[in-house]
Amino acid sequence: MGEARFIDRTRSQSTSVVLISLDIQGGFATTDRLTVLRQGWWVAFRETTATTPEESTGLITGTFEEARRVASERGAVPEKVRP
Repeated sequence: MGEARFIDRTRSQSTSVVLISLDIQGGFATTDRLTVLRQGWWVAFRETTATTPEESTGLITGTFEEARRVASERGAVPEKVRP
């Protein structure tokens, strides 16, 4: 079963799915919310409709200064996820 079909089927059952992917376009097509981690640190949580693939990519890579500034303004205070 394809990833998108699985997500659509579980969504119709009000079941949560955790999807880990670097496929930004696919993630935007199939998710309601996303969490961005960079080097094991949480850097952002977004409703998919409130961000762009460009901002998400910048947050993932850490090369998009404007995205990091926006994340900070929106309250994305980094916290360590892994030990």
